[in-house]
Amino acid sequence: MAGDWYTFGVALFAAIGTFLFGFDTGIATTTIAHESWIEYMGHPSEGLTGAVVAVYIAGEACGALTQTFLGDRLGRIRFMQMMCVVVTIGTVIQTAAVNMGMFLAGRALAGYAVGGLVGTVPIYLSEISSPHQRGLIGGISGCGISFGTMASNWVGMACGYAPYGATQWRLPLGIQIPWGIILFIGLATFMPNSPRLLIRKGKIEPAREEFLKIRRDLQSHEALEEFALMHAQIEYEMEREITSYSEIFKLFRHRALVSIAVQTMTSLTGVNVIQYYQTILYKSLGIDQKTILALAGVYGTIAFLSNALTTRFLTDQWGRRKMILTGLAGIIVIEIYAAVMQLEFQNSDNRIGKGFAVLGIYLFVVTYYGMLNSTTWLYGAEVLPMALRSKVMGLAAASHFIVNVGITEAGPSAFANIKQNYYYVFVGCTAFFLTIAWFYFPETRHKTLEEVAAAFGDRVVSLTDRDLVAEQTVFEEKVAMSHVEKSDADADRPGSQMSRRTTHQYGQQRMPGDIWDKSEDDWGMPVNRRITSKDFSIWSPRRHRRSWPYLGFGLLVLIWWMWPASTAVDWSRYAYVTYATNDANMCNAFMMFESLHRLGSKADRVLLHNPQWIDRAQGGMDRNAQLMSLAAKRYNVKLRPARLLDERGEHTEVTSDGISTWDTSVTKLRAFELTEYDRVLHIDSDSTILQHMDELFLAPKAPIAMPRAYWTDEVVGRWPLTSLMMLIEPNPLELRGMLDTLRSWWMDQSPDKTHGYDMELLNQRFGASAMVLPHRPYALLTSEFRNTDHSAYLGTINAPAPMRHKWDPDAVLKEAKLVHFSDWPLPKPWVMWPHDAVTEIQPNCTKMGSDSYQYSCREREIWKDLYNDFRKRRKDHCRLLSATAPNWPSWKKTVGAE
Repeated sequence: MAGDWYTFGVALFAAIGTFLFGFDTGIATTTIAHESWIEYMGHPSEGLTGAVVAVYIAGEACGALTQTFLGDRLGRIRFMQMMCVVVTIGTVIQTAAVNMGMFLAGRALAGYAVGGLVGTVPIYLSEISSPHQRGLIGGISGCGISFGTMASNWVGMACGYAPYGATQWRLPLGIQIPWGIILFIGLATFMPNSPRLLIRKGKIEPAREEFLKIRRDLQSHEALEEFALMHAQIEYEMEREITSYSEIFKLFRHRALVSIAVQTMTSLTGVNVIQYYQTILYKSLGIDQKTILALAGVYGTIAFLSNALTTRFLTDQWGRRKMILTGLAGIIVIEIYAAVMQLEFQNSDNRIGKGFAVLGIYLFVVTYYGMLNSTTWLYGAEVLPMALRSKVMGLAAASHFIVNVGITEAGPSAFANIKQNYYYVFVGCTAFFLTIAWFYFPETRHKTLEEVAAAFGDRVVSLTDRDLVAEQTVFEEKVAMSHVEKSDADADRPGSQMSRRTTHQYGQQRMPGDIWDKSEDDWGMPVNRRITSKDFSIWSPRRHRRSWPYLGFGLLVLIWWMWPASTAVDWSRYAYVTYATNDANMCNAFMMFESLHRLGSKADRVLLHNPQWIDRAQGGMDRNAQLMSLAAKRYNVKLRPARLLDERGEHTEVTSDGISTWDTSVTKLRAFELTEYDRVLHIDSDSTILQHMDELFLAPKAPIAMPRAYWTDEVVGRWPLTSLMMLIEPNPLELRGMLDTLRSWWMDQSPDKTHGYDMELLNQRFGASAMVLPHRPYALLTSEFRNTDHSAYLGTINAPAPMRHKWDPDAVLKEAKLVHFSDWPLPKPWVMWPHDAVTEIQPNCTKMGSDSYQYSCREREIWKDLYNDFRKRRKDHCRLLSATAPNWPSWKKTVGAE
């Protein structure tokens, strides 16, 4: 058992490489979600944020491909040491990043390193493990991945509670730094070289020493026999050395394609999509954010435990083939169950039903990590001959990463459009691979890596007395030096190496098994002779028959990649709209477009502007024209001249200052004329956008959608709709109908009521048919922070006191996507506050408890910050100062507030 424990310890140490892969992959999800990271990186666009994942996966693919030509040349130990250096540099750069470019460089280097490690560690473990424990030893590489995923989930959740700042994202990234150094030290000190690779390089004596070190559990005759077979088989393969990929896929196509198919298969079960986007799935079931983070942590924990238990108790006992077939069949059933449960309960209030929907995700993780992840990384390495192991495993790992990119990038669009039906894509792929595995995946349990060749119809050398005697003298010396001692009773123990080995010649007795009945001359071919197409007849004809399913799968993958992405959103069909007729609202509009650009909105931006500004732009001195031109160049704003619509529904010209016509116009209704778009979102420019609202464009179809004016008195049991935000399906006929209504109002109204406001008009036309947008988070007023009764905003106005939501100003601000400046009789934010007005209008400080003498002024701070931020951006972006403050008593008298 000494050898087994030594190899087990080496395997745990080597699994640091796959742990780094699992941790670094998982931690990126929580890192880029932290507001502190977003703010520190200057609010990167969605394209740059997506690059965090994209450059990492590209690096992984490059690292895996590097293994194909450096893995054998450098050796397993040296190659992994090189990757340890690179991953340490990459994690240091990520942790210390001061800008987005530096962060992406660190991600690319880290991805390159873990891509090389995750492809090499399974090969290394398969080559140093004994046949009867290769499932356990090799399966530890998969456990490292799942342990890294689990750790990243819990670390990400814990750091979410850290004080706001760079610590929230630097600490999780920095945790990775020591592990690359630790693995490097282990590789340089006590971890053994692969004896098989040493034989391949002609270093027979070092290979014997390493073999005896890792196989201390063997008696001398067992060690002699196993090493002799290993030596003979590798030399036999070297005599028929294959260097080109065309020959690999001609002569070893079955073994190569099985290795690649195993990695592609795991990606197409949908595991990465479910893992990356499980938060979206939880949100679709109405689960709150804190519970979602906890569920993600539990997901990772179950993944690791399932992986570890099956690696210990099933992989060697039950076999790889049975586990793969059971895992694939189970995933098909579970994904169908998960799709049905989400369809049934995602829009339901049934908490038990939602629990059953979440159960589907956890059944998936148990099945995948328990049956597939514990097996596939090892299986892909052990089915390959020594000469091809690095080359083909590099391709297999790269295929795993490349397929992941495609299905993961399609994830958000797929879940937004076909929702739970995305599962059925994976059901179809998994069913296909289940068929392939049933017919073409052989069992490798308890076979040496050299014996695996027979399962694919390839030739395995046999050992004669002369071969064993030739090795015996050297081995007796090495065994004596290594103190390999065992009792004679152990040699006859049930399940020992000798009792299991039925395929070798030993002494004068020939063991059964016709595949070993080969004479000495059958494998004594000239050294360095390369196999060509003329020698193809010596290989099993079954390769011809077994190749067509892989060819068919390749064609299906090619068609899938080339098929148009029907689930992608064409954002050019949607637009944000506002209009400007004077200096104030032109600057407001410019700031609105700047916010949308900074927040990563994907939809178009349209400005309805004063037609006179086009002529003024010729001279280059008009500030509004300059802002308009700058918006078009910097933020890709589309400019649309728009004549003003007055309260009578008639076209009119904007006055010289544009101010007198702003409050008495209905020009925003011109958004109904933008028929080049499927939907437009008109927003009043006297607002601050805190988050983009692209999701509204994908809401269910309706002619118009607006939030309710929760701050008004109820009208017939409900609040009226507010026009500060309108989601419109453009239709000129609707505009014509509303203008006709305005004209009729003008004709019928008495002299003291000569104006029909757009809000009144829209409520009359759409009050009973409009889709209602939640005023939380789309219609928060600044005056809400001055109110003492928040039940209207919180939506609990008629609820009993114990059931009312608690007012939390910070939570309300974090939830809000748009804040509208409305603090009557205080002027709009582009007019300076009179000093007396601030004292009179600002929010009061509130007691922190009924019995407390401490007060909180948080509402006042937020309220002032909103105004100050607006003025600062007005100065920075428009180079405009706020208008002079009016005399407060006279102002109140003018507006009738006294």
